[in-house]
Amino acid sequence: MNQPKDFIGFEKAIKLFQVLFNIFYWIVIIGMFLVLGMMIGGIFVPLHTLLDILTVKGATFSVGFYHSSYQIDVNHIQHTKIRTLIINACIIGEVILTILLFITVQIKRILQFTRNKQPFSKSCIKHIQFLAYGVIIYSFIIGLLGNIWDFSLVRTLQLSKTVISLNFNFDMMIMGFLILFLSHIFKYGAYLQEEYDSTL
Repeated sequence: MNQPKDFIGFEKAIKLFQVLFNIFYWIVIIGMFLVLGMMIGGIFVPLHTLLDILTVKGATFSVGFYHSSYQIDVNHIQHTKIRTLIINACIIGEVILTILLFITVQIKRILQFTRNKQPFSKSCIKHIQFLAYGVIIYSFIIGLLGNIWDFSLVRTLQLSKTVISLNFNFDMMIMGFLILFLSHIFKYGAYLQEEYDSTL
């Protein structure tokens, strides 16, 4: 008796998640355009204007990513290196946002297949696998890019006494492998259903 009510609640939850991920999808898209605009600005805007923007609250500004944070004094570094840092930061940002966009698209498609009552279709299972690959890649890339950013700061700003540690998001990586395993369970279940239907 309660099963239809549970399904109605589940369908409402799917609709809610579709709305949320549609919003997140457009946030990521807008973020990609903003970062692209920052990169173009970092390339073409005159150095003195960049410095004025970065030091609007003083002669120092803070940069950070993932597990590192640095306070930079513009008086102690070559101004041309500021442009290099901005471009590097934008490239890293675009890579991260691209992977997030890929993950978001997979989730949107999975939700659409589920809403259309096709969660065990081959196409839906394929997108679950793609989601797993995206999560695994993101868990690896986020740590790798964090270390690349740290190395870029150390090399560009010639920082001393800085330790760069190799960090990965192992929790997210495990989640990615669990999603991949789940996709194979779905795939096997779909195969068994086809076998059962063919014997009828």
